[in-house]
Amino acid sequence: MTAVQDVHNFRLVGGDVNVLRVGAFKAGAEVAYADKGDSAGFGGSVKAGYTLFGGALTAGGTYTRLGRGFTNPSNVALRPGTSDLSLRGGLKLGATELRAEHSHQEFQVQGVDRQRSRVGLVQTLAGNFEMDAAVTNDQVSGALAGASGSSEATAAEFKTKWGPTPRLQLWTEARRHLSLAGPALFPDVWGVGAGYKLTDLLSLEASQRFVSRPDSQGEYSLSSLGLRANMGQGGQAWGSYQLSGGISGAGNAAVLGLRNQLQLRPDLAASVMFERRMGVSAASLTDPVRALPFVQAEDDYWSAGLGLEFLPKHSPYRLSARGEYKDGTLQSTRLVSMAGDVAFDASLALLSRQEFTQNARPGAPLSRRLTSIWGLALRPARTDKLNMLAKVQWTNDHNPIGGGVLVSQGAERKAIGAAEVIWTPIPKLELGTRYAVRHTEADRLYTDGTPQTVTSWAEYTGGHVNYDVNRWLSVRGDARVLVEQTTSTQTWDGAPALAFRPVNGLEFATGYRFGNLSDPDFSVRGGHGAFVTLSAALTEKLFPTAAEFWRRRF
Repeated sequence: MTAVQDVHNFRLVGGDVNVLRVGAFKAGAEVAYADKGDSAGFGGSVKAGYTLFGGALTAGGTYTRLGRGFTNPSNVALRPGTSDLSLRGGLKLGATELRAEHSHQEFQVQGVDRQRSRVGLVQTLAGNFEMDAAVTNDQVSGALAGASGSSEATAAEFKTKWGPTPRLQLWTEARRHLSLAGPALFPDVWGVGAGYKLTDLLSLEASQRFVSRPDSQGEYSLSSLGLRANMGQGGQAWGSYQLSGGISGAGNAAVLGLRNQLQLRPDLAASVMFERRMGVSAASLTDPVRALPFVQAEDDYWSAGLGLEFLPKHSPYRLSARGEYKDGTLQSTRLVSMAGDVAFDASLALLSRQEFTQNARPGAPLSRRLTSIWGLALRPARTDKLNMLAKVQWTNDHNPIGGGVLVSQGAERKAIGAAEVIWTPIPKLELGTRYAVRHTEADRLYTDGTPQTVTSWAEYTGGHVNYDVNRWLSVRGDARVLVEQTTSTQTWDGAPALAFRPVNGLEFATGYRFGNLSDPDFSVRGGHGAFVTLSAALTEKLFPTAAEFWRRRF
């Protein structure tokens, strides 16, 4: 089975595990693996907490680390190459609580190191009124600190929160410098806000902040208005509007969205998504408008998506389709995909997937890809231990993202024929082998304008083995060889690995990949060397038909 590049595909797999709970002490861990385009990375965190005297004394900490290749579009605050250590403690005496916090964050990609310490006193009064007074110390070094190389600020903070009714909540906040050394990365700010629960499903929030800076930014304000609605049946709508500095519109920002999942019929489901975003452009990269100190380009875009799934029960066929459209200032994408399969009987099935993608970025040529894949799944009539797949794939690339087989810019066409066999002689052992032939044709244009059509033939052979030592541990390995017939060159790689399954459905794998194979169709993403992956483990190993066996592998 060949690996197909897809500039739009994003895979995020994660898990949250309570590792230990003994009396007042508890510990847990979170892990995630993200794969997007040419980047893939691992992220994880561990956390622990301890309470005494019925919750009067608390202490805890969290450590988080994200690899350089880890990305999560749904949470831009999770920046690649980040490590974060947070410690906290509290002592509660009646309605009074003393809190202490310390955090140390390192952002490798941005070249920024930040430390923050806070000691405060929280007092709860009658009528759901709470006051929080504290002294904070913030230290930043690296790229954001300018020529001085570091910045340190000690400030006083005061916050209040009042819930006069169960539906209404009011708050205020203020921050004032006590001492400052270096650039003013943390400005003085004071603000007010309110949140009102219109209904059980609809909430309205509004805030007004006033910012004062000693540098050329001077004084400005930030107004925000937001609305969020839970629509039921899997649907949610949200929106917010921000105005920075005035009414000219130069610093306006808005995020509007709609997401809904509908079960139209027992065998037909639909999903709809819409989002509109306009970023804050006038404010400094280090003011409260942004999440300090995450430096990133703000993309203005709107996007929409529609998906359909036709899954009739007790029928030999199924069909799914989806479309996505995104129009932005930094990137615009299009995606149309259709997939389906038909099981003629338990031993024979036809599978298919068709896909079109387009990617446009400023300063880069327009990239397009059209792919058509067809597969014929086979298995002997009297056993499910042997499963076979014959597959053909046709791809038409124009300026392929990440480069193609023969050209990085221009047109490239590929035809791949492949055969794969997976044998499970005993439940604990799986053996697999794959053979493929690829013909590539590309249009190359030399600097003097002379066109040339270049071709390539390649043969690929690969195999893998997996043995389950027990329900928690597996030993596995794979090997690949690619022979380029046109140039008589040969590349290869191999990877022994261990796989751990601490809980059902979640798997960690670690190993080392040797060799020099690098190919858009036949090599794995992530390159060579040591690797750690996290994925959803397939615990169900009984597949009544050949179509069900190959559906997730196709």
